[in-house]
Amino acid sequence: MRTGVNDRWNVTLQRQLWNQIHTDVTFFMNFGHNLPYTLQENLMDPNLTYTYKAALDTAVPNPFYQILTPQKFPGTLRNQRTVSISRLLSPYPQYGALARQYRDGVLNRYKAVQARVQRAFSGGYSFLVAYNYNQEKNYEFFNPIDQYISKFTFIPGTMPRHRISVAGSWDLPFGKGRQYLNGLNPVLNAIIGGWQTSHLLLANSGNNLRFGQMITDGSSPKLDNRSPDRMFDTSKFQRPESYTPRMNPWSYAGVNGNKFWNLDSTLTKTFPIKERFNLEFRLEMYNSPNGFIWNDPNMSVTSSLFGRSTTQVNRGARDAVFSAADVLTCRFAFRRRPALCGLAPPFSPAPAAYSTLSGRPWISTSIVGPSGNPAGCIMDS
Repeated sequence: MRTGVNDRWNVTLQRQLWNQIHTDVTFFMNFGHNLPYTLQENLMDPNLTYTYKAALDTAVPNPFYQILTPQKFPGTLRNQRTVSISRLLSPYPQYGALARQYRDGVLNRYKAVQARVQRAFSGGYSFLVAYNYNQEKNYEFFNPIDQYISKFTFIPGTMPRHRISVAGSWDLPFGKGRQYLNGLNPVLNAIIGGWQTSHLLLANSGNNLRFGQMITDGSSPKLDNRSPDRMFDTSKFQRPESYTPRMNPWSYAGVNGNKFWNLDSTLTKTFPIKERFNLEFRLEMYNSPNGFIWNDPNMSVTSSLFGRSTTQVNRGARDAVFSAADVLTCRFAFRRRPALCGLAPPFSPAPAAYSTLSGRPWISTSIVGPSGNPAGCIMDS
């Protein structure tokens, strides 16, 4: 076995701009050679299936039935009185599936243009904006015939072509040591001053969709006005005929999944207690806009949902976590702002029963103190 190698090249142009802003642009390439894959050693020639079709499913007497002893001939095959003809046409039918792992020979090609604008924390704020445009293709088997003869084909990867990341942190300019209201008395400064907020935005274009074996007219199924109910033109595809090889492409240019984006936010404040001790208040919001992002569509041509997105890909409802140092932790999970907070434990009624009886979603809150004893409430939204 030859050792897999990744040859990488990158060219970067960097420049320092005004106000401590740094920018750079990079062209990056990765060429993978002799990467490992799993070789199936006991495959039947698929051309026999395409030639003789259902005839190979015929059951015949098993020549290995009760042959030798279980110690010399283990496995389930020796206990079957009959077996299909196709089962006997592999090179070593008595062994079933045989695989050689870490066989070398796979190639990978990855190219990317990356841009970044960054400002280190100074003057009360910092930010980072990064963008990546990439193209990737990998050695894969186009169909079972190619797998049988170990013939690889470069097939585009599934990763999104476009990715952007935006992060930033900002000290609100109010209170002691800040730009405004620097002379606040300690009580007001404890309320107004010392706040900091930070945010992280991640976004990317849709995944490159891959199609299984189907009958197609050869034209692109791309739609100009797609929707979650119709992500591509399903009329371009039909169910494949049995005992036929795959001939349709794995993917089509511009036929991608749904775009993805997510924003997480944090609000913090530090309360100075003593000279060497501070108490930090922190509110973390995951999926803070409470957005709903559709998952990739169903790609099974035999399904009634073919071409439709029916599930959610992001983390779901907005998730908020409040913490104050190691003293108190309060966790909220909600979709809408609550209107009232109900009874403390024991819950009455139980959350599931409450949701069923009222027909409205419930929101659970748990408070865990230093002793680990829980408390909570139901919030009617």
